[in-house]
This record gives sequence, structure tokens and C-alpha cells, in this order.
Amino acid sequence: MIQELETELQRIVEPFGGVLGYALHYPDTGEIVLQHRGDEMFPTASVIKIAVMCAVMEKVERKEFDWALSVTVTPAHAGQREEGGPAFHFRNRSRLPLCEWLHLMICLSDNTATIVLRNLVGQGAINDWLFRHGFRVTRILNGAETDILGLREMQQEYGLGVTTPNEMAQLMTLIRNGKAGGRGACERMLRLLSMQYWDDFFLAPLPPLTPTANKTGAVDRSRSDVALIESPKGTYVLSAFTKKQEDTRWELDNAGDMALRAISRLVWQYHAPEHSWQPPSDAENYYPVGG
Repeated sequence: MIQELETELQRIVEPFGGVLGYALHYPDTGEIVLQHRGDEMFPTASVIKIAVMCAVMEKVERKEFDWALSVTVTPAHAGQREEGGPAFHFRNRSRLPLCEWLHLMICLSDNTATIVLRNLVGQGAINDWLFRHGFRVTRILNGAETDILGLREMQQEYGLGVTTPNEMAQLMTLIRNGKAGGRGACERMLRLLSMQYWDDFFLAPLPPLTPTANKTGAVDRSRSDVALIESPKGTYVLSAFTKKQEDTRWELDNAGDMALRAISRLVWQYHAPEHSWQPPSDAENYYPVGG
């Protein structure tokens, strides 16, 4: 029963050292199945990169950008690089096609690639895309237009972006249902989201061949994940966010990491009650690591 799942999820939420919110949606029906703090604002961390991708894809669809457009990484002293991903180490004036920058941003969560694409499409254009598609809270907050857009105060509180568990689940649902752009664009976005290097939150408790599309995020006091998951009972979208975490360690047993894995495990078990698979005892030895 769904009420039993909700009870189990509350056992994760209540003792959590910080604030935790989640939302479980069924994209085929649009139903919000379960939620806790579903409309509360949370830091997105890298999950906002999905919105950057959507805005870039719209520019490609409109022929404003070419899919093979050669884009240059600008000099480090201009503030156009950030650690977190291989592009930080690219030589100045390195050039890659637009499609490869997207791959780096989504599949590897590369921060320099995100800066390159955010600056290419424009912070205001990304937020305009979100507004036109019905998102009243979700915004990218960090960029050259932050002050012009009146977002400085929110940026200081939430960092790179802000969203709610429900809105981020809705964004994933739009992509899955082909409403975040044309069919070709949405299918390419799903392919990118299905090739995640950082798969140690929602995906860790799932059998390795489970069809998924997701994006994670992490900063010192916040963890986040949104995932489209194909289960024996059908497709579901799960999103979860934390903020004001007491545990700021960058370790495998960080309280936010553990909470997101536990939420995903319970939701999967509800949708796949006959599956007996469990993660191997040494799975954590092979979780992705930064470098």
C-alpha cells in the first residue's frame, strides 16, 4: 500500500539532520503520488544543469545554434573555469562542438562546461525558458545577469540554482513526455541523462540494467537527485533534495547521500516487490569519485 511506503519514507525524513523534501510522480498520468515539502524551495546544486540543457536545445531547434557549433573555453583568469570535471584542465582557447559541451555538462556534471553553456545561451534566457514552461520557482541564480535579474539575494542563499521537489520532477516529466522541446531534442536529452557518471545516489540501490535517466547535485550542506525510473509496475519520477545539512563531510556515508539512497531503495522496492536483487557488499568500493 502507498500509505505503508509513505510511513517508511517518514522514518528517513524525521530523524534527518537538516531539511529533506521529496516528490514521487507518475509521468503517464501526471499524478503526484507522494510528497514531503514538495513545494518548498531547495538548492539545486548541479541538478539545475537540466534547465541549462533545455534552453540550449531550444536554441538548436530554432536554428540559432548549430549542433556542431565550435565553442571555445575562455581564459581561466576571466572566471570561466571551475573545478569539477575534466574541462577545468583544458588549455585556454580549447574548442569543442556544442554537443560535446552538453555531454560534459550532463553526463559528467562538468562545471566548466556548465559555465561555457550558461554564458553562451544567457542566464536570462534559461530562466525565461523555465518561466514559459510553467516553472514559477526553479531558476538558475549564478551568472553574469544575476544582479540585473534581481537574483543576488536568492543566489547568496541557494547558490547555483533554486527549485522544489515537485518542480524538478515536473521538469523531468516534461522531457520524458516530449514536451520540453521537439521529439528529437527530448529524446537526445533523455539519452544524455541516461549516461550518468555520478550514479551513487538514487541509482545505487537499483539493479544495474534498470532503464534510468537522472541528474544529481551536491554542495557542502545539500544533496539532490531527480530520476526517471522504469520499474516492473511502470515509470516513475522521483526527486529529493536536502538543505541545511548538519553533516557536511564529503564521505560515502554522508547523511544526505545515505538518505537519498534509502529513499530510492524504498521506492524501488515498492515498484519491484518481486525483485530480489541487492547491491553487492563491496559496491561502495566502486562508487564514482572526483579528481
